[in-house]
This record gives sequence, structure tokens and C-alpha cells, in this order.
Amino acid sequence: MAAAFAISELEASQRVATEVVEKARREATSKAKIESIPAHGEWETDLDDRKIVLRRVAPRLIESEEVADLKKVSQTRTLPQAQFDAWFAAAPEFVMLSVSATVYDGAYSKLRVRHENVEYTAWTNVDFRFLGGISGFETDERSYSYFNFVDRVEKKKDTEMSLRAADLGYDYELRWKPSPVAFSSSTPEYVMVSEDLEAVPQEVYRRLDDLFAHYLAHKDELKVRYHNNRLMNAARKHYQKNRPLEPPQDIIINFYPLSERKAAR
Repeated sequence: MAAAFAISELEASQRVATEVVEKARREATSKAKIESIPAHGEWETDLDDRKIVLRRVAPRLIESEEVADLKKVSQTRTLPQAQFDAWFAAAPEFVMLSVSATVYDGAYSKLRVRHENVEYTAWTNVDFRFLGGISGFETDERSYSYFNFVDRVEKKKDTEMSLRAADLGYDYELRWKPSPVAFSSSTPEYVMVSEDLEAVPQEVYRRLDDLFAHYLAHKDELKVRYHNNRLMNAARKHYQKNRPLEPPQDIIINFYPLSERKAAR
């Protein structure tokens, strides 16, 4: 994992401003490219705040040189079986890990891990929001594809929601709950919860062990990335709320009938 450096609110705002400029540049380049193609005819439809412009252009055929290049790229090379077997044997085992987590006040998390269509539950003293931004990780023997869903429950807000629901005559079940396990220390750990712990496959423990090992090895970077993402999202939200109104852009579409393309071949 590449090193990450914490940014400030000012830096987040500057990065968002750069994103806006870059987006405008890409849109202008795309529009210029579309309009640079000669049109045999144009039709406009007025949508009050903008127009849709349909431009009938000649079908574009791929030049023979480009076709030859594509054929070169698409040519396959067959590896000798022994070489393929050696490559396959040396490749890390690919594993898909799916975890959903509910974070309580940022102090502890309830984990739900699926394995062979069975869901297993664990509690941890790790705030799993820090792991919400990764899509995979590797160990010496495995390459993990990581799918995760993380939500947060705050006791104060959840209690206020319950009181408002009661005032309105609705039943509301509190989502916040204390951890059912006592963690041995502040060191990151997880505790599997099951009526029959012996029935929990060792594979589930191995996957969680690997995930926690990755967290421990990259804890600082993961926290910085989470911090930066929060600032960037807040800066984008602030920009969207306060940006000056811009006139809607016309929609320009180049087209040609399929019959013309077939005839041009």
C-alpha cells in the first residue's frame, strides 16, 4: 500500500477545485471532438433550458493500418503446458472475502462474514470504517478480493430517534447495542460469537486473521485515507451546495444509420 499523507480542509477544497477544472476541460475536449466531424445535416430540439442537437455524419470505418494493429494485439500466444503449470502453481490463491460491519460510536464493530452461504458473527474493537475503502489485499499465499459494507450507529442519535418515534406513536427498536464481549486490551482483536464455536470453519478464522494482519500492517495509512476521504467528500458537498448556477449545456449527438455503415464496407 502506497504511503498516504493527511490533507487539510484547505487542501481538500483546492483538490476539488482542480477536479472541477479538469472535468470542464474533458467536457470541452469531448465537445470539440464531436463537432469536428463534418455533418451532412443537423436537427435541433428545444428543451426550454437547453437543446438537443442531432448531427448526421458519415460512418467512420477503421483504417486498414488500425485493423492490422488490432489483429497483432489480439493474437494469442499459447504457453507450453509445463510453463503454464509452473506459473499457476506459483500464483497466489485467489480468495473472495465478503464482510458487512456495523460500527457503534466508533468504539467497536459487529462483523458478519459469509462463507459457503453461511453467515458468521464476530465482534471487534476495530472501527471498520477504516477498512471500508479497500478492495483487496495480499498475503504471502493469497490474493484477496475484498467486498465490504459499513454502516455506523451512534447511541445519542439513535436514542433521539427512539424518543421522536415514541412522541409520534411509533414503535422504534434501538439499533445501538453494547458489545456482548469484553475485549482483553486496546490491541486490535476480534471475538467470534456462535452457539457452537466448534462449528465455525477454520477457513473463516483464517480469512479474518489475514484481514486483521493487513489492518495492523497498514493501520496508519488506512486511517489517513479515511480522514482524507471524509474531507474530500465534505469539500465536494460544499462545492455542490455553493457553486454558481451555470446554464445547462446543449446535448450534441453524432449518428448515422446502420445501413450506411454496411454499405460503406
